[in-house]
Amino acid sequence: MADSGRPVERPAHLSAELRQQAQHSTRGWRQACGLSQKEMAARVHVSEATYRSWENGKGPYVGPTRAQADELDKALLRLMPD
Repeated sequence: MADSGRPVERPAHLSAELRQQAQHSTRGWRQACGLSQKEMAARVHVSEATYRSWENGKGPYVGPTRAQADELDKALLRLMPD
């Protein structure tokens, strides 16, 4: 059986520390927007479980793909106060 692996666009080059910083920032931005994980997931068109893993996941390849990160950035820019 072939290993499904991770999508090639996931940022595997990030260290564990940088991934943790990104997760902390993502959580902070979402909270600053006043949204739940479920609401933010809907804004970036992913499942709640997928979004939750971006904030809480522990694996070495946790995080959005580049396309998903772009959607997250766009959603946050629309939602964040000036």
